[in-house]
Amino acid sequence: MMRSLFSAVSGLKNHQTRMDVIGNNIANVNTIGFKGSRVTFQDTLSQTLQGASGGSATTGGSNPMQIGLGMGVASVDTVFTPGSPQPTGNPTDLCLNGQGFFAIQNGRDTYYTRAGNFNFDTSGNFVVPGTGEHVMGYLGNVDTGVIDRSAIVPIKIPTSATVPAKATDALTIKANLSDKDAVGTREFATTKEVYDAKGNAYSVDTVFAKPMITSAVQFNGATLDNTSTTPSSQQIYVGDKNGVLHALTIEVTPNPAASPQTWDVAVKENGATLTTLTGQTLAQMNSTGLGIKAGDLDFTLTYPGAGVGSYKAGTVAYTDAEPIKTTSVSDSTTLDDTLSSTHNETIKVLDDRGVTRNLNVTIATATGPTWNITVKDEKGATITTLNSQSVADMTTGTGININDGKNINFNLVYSGHGTYAAGAATPTNTAPPAANTWYWAANSSDSGMTVTSPLPPANKVTFTQNGGYSTGGGNLPLSFTNGANSSTLTVDMTGLTQFSSATSVTSDANGYSDGKLNNTVIDSNGVIVGKFTNGQERNLGQVVTMMCDNPGGLTKVGDNLYSESSNSGKMDVLKDSTMTVGALEMSNVDLSSEFSNMIITERGFQANSKIITVADEMLQDLTNLKR
Repeated sequence: MMRSLFSAVSGLKNHQTRMDVIGNNIANVNTIGFKGSRVTFQDTLSQTLQGASGGSATTGGSNPMQIGLGMGVASVDTVFTPGSPQPTGNPTDLCLNGQGFFAIQNGRDTYYTRAGNFNFDTSGNFVVPGTGEHVMGYLGNVDTGVIDRSAIVPIKIPTSATVPAKATDALTIKANLSDKDAVGTREFATTKEVYDAKGNAYSVDTVFAKPMITSAVQFNGATLDNTSTTPSSQQIYVGDKNGVLHALTIEVTPNPAASPQTWDVAVKENGATLTTLTGQTLAQMNSTGLGIKAGDLDFTLTYPGAGVGSYKAGTVAYTDAEPIKTTSVSDSTTLDDTLSSTHNETIKVLDDRGVTRNLNVTIATATGPTWNITVKDEKGATITTLNSQSVADMTTGTGININDGKNINFNLVYSGHGTYAAGAATPTNTAPPAANTWYWAANSSDSGMTVTSPLPPANKVTFTQNGGYSTGGGNLPLSFTNGANSSTLTVDMTGLTQFSSATSVTSDANGYSDGKLNNTVIDSNGVIVGKFTNGQERNLGQVVTMMCDNPGGLTKVGDNLYSESSNSGKMDVLKDSTMTVGALEMSNVDLSSEFSNMIITERGFQANSKIITVADEMLQDLTNLKR
């Protein structure tokens, strides 16, 4: 028989195989995560009619003479080029970006897939909905949100998970307290919600104020009940005679049996009673007011309303505190009147606004024994020049008056000729520098919580001359009447500034109430984030991406799944893999290529069939020779 017949048969058979692969590719053109395959051919055995021979001195070499005996399939390869993502809007659909596979567990066997059509079942298992196979990954701790990456397990989220309440223990205040605000300015900073250990919410008011003295307060908002003995209370903020801010609670208790009607008034700070005024009539409280004196506090408490229960909102009136300033300085420079010399030194004084000024004092020997003194400010501008100053001028009386006509006015005094001891600036009062100092206080209008506001001078906030934060903040103890543990807020004020822009205040506090799992979302790293009703988030798990050394060696097992083979290598976690959420990977089959390959395959099949036809005709002609 003719060899061509068998070659043609092999061609027909293997082109059918290629057509089968093309058909499967086209059939899966819309299969998510599908990877198309290709068929490559190779020739098979060849019959050698004559072997190759080398050349000689007289003849050249000859090539071998061989006749091929057909062809076969060299390989059927899976093409792992990525498919395009197809948005689905389903928040649990995942599409891998780049290489890798999802891990799926069916019973005890683990498979791998590029199809990310996943969802949660009623028990919280993350599964392939059509088959119920588990999606593999890591689990997270509900309490801490930390993901345990020590083992790859079926992903299951606790659908009834709760997050316990956390008491607030940190309050961060960021604000610019405008440098343009005058001394005595009151700035209501912020009201922030805080929580006790049981998850109950309260509000904490934090107030900032520059040094001020309160002369009068209008008690507002409280109804003066004249029928019961239950006290009503209100929070007010007042500045004492040093300008220090205090958070006070005013309690008013009716005396129903009294005629005419009277009330008892108690003034408290952090729960401690400062003053009690008993038997106060409405007339006293409306017109003359109640004089409040306790320690450094001295102000009048009045009611703006005209009758019981009709009081209008009031305001707090302030009088500026007097800032510190320097009146005299004792200098330590040695005055040498025997040599011509010039001495420079810098002294610090506080001006009329309480602002620290660095002044440069130059003392030069003059006609003797006298000295010429020049005082310049920080920018080098001359404030005062005093010539021919004698020892008597410098060591007796009021000393040398330094006055720039604006904010600086003090005396520079030397204690003796050549024997001068170190001295210091003498302030006029004990009040702090007003320009760069604020005070803060805190309280709560909620009856179930008591805020222990810091007492002076712990409630002072200071700023640098550049407007930056210098000191301030601290702890704010909280106590509760519902049996919850007391707690302490750490108040961070390092974000405060005192620039010229308008005052603006923001604050943030930790702590939260208890919450139940309300929703889950998956991020681009495959982390499953649980969102709770109290606004908290916890990492509940993570979908892992796996990869092997030779993906082409994986075995297709149906249902879009692959399994390891002896030529694929072991699957391992692919780190730094990302995925698109709400999308699925489309098939990577290219129809235009498949159609072209189909035509080529068909023509190849036709050509092979022609070989059989022609060979048959040749055999028929050979048979006819016998007739």
